[in-house]
This record gives sequence, C-alpha cells and structure tokens, in this order.
Amino acid sequence: MELSLAGLIEKEENLRKLRKLFLLILAITVIADFFVERHAEFVWQQIPGFASFYGFISCIFIIVFSKWIGHKWLMKDEDYWDHSSSGLSLGEESSETGETEDSSKPASKVSSESEAKKESEGNSRKAGKSGGKP
Repeated sequence: MELSLAGLIEKEENLRKLRKLFLLILAITVIADFFVERHAEFVWQQIPGFASFYGFISCIFIIVFSKWIGHKWLMKDEDYWDHSSSGLSLGEESSETGETEDSSKPASKVSSESEAKKESEGNSRKAGKSGGKP
C-alpha cells in the first residue's frame, strides 16, 4: 500500500481529519501567543493573537487582489485573437495601403486556385524542357 499526499486528501474522511488537525494547530498557536513574553517595538505587537490575525487578513487580501488583477488585466475575451491585427473587417479598405481584403471567395477556394496555377506552371516548364513535345 503506497501512501501519498494526494491519496490522503482525496478521501473525504481523511480530509475531515486533516481539517481538524489544522484547526487544532491554529488554536494551539493562538492560545500559546497569550503566554509568550513580548519585546515589542510597536504597540500592536503587544496584542495577543495579532500576528495570526494580521497574517490571515493579509492572506485573504493577497488572494482577492490577485484574482482582481487576473480578471482585469490578464484575462482576455474568448475571441481576442480572432480579430485581425489591423482591426479591419473583411472587405474594408485600409487608408494607409489602399488594399482590400477579398471576402468574395472562401479561403479554401483561393488556395485551391493558387495550387492549380502552380501545377499548370510546373507542367508548362516540363513541356518546355522536352522540346515542346508532351
């Protein structure tokens, strides 16, 4: 039987035991804070349990702030990369280059036409090398 941390956490009964263990350790730490002699530099360092409370509030702040930053700054819309880099929709003319994007033909039809053109050029070259005879 192989024990792993993931195996311990996956079972609901073990998860409850671990949660109780962590809460017990937290309670012992906060209670022990009442009996420790302090050499504080600031007034708030004299308050028993202040370090635990400050650490808990700081952790919550970091999590909430990180999620806010992630949603506002890092996340993009689902179709963010689907837009063209120029910002033009198909068929609009660019004022800088004067070029238009051809929206009348599907991309597959355009590529098959260009492949057919290349193939016909290749056949004409072969015919030219053989003296014009097929």
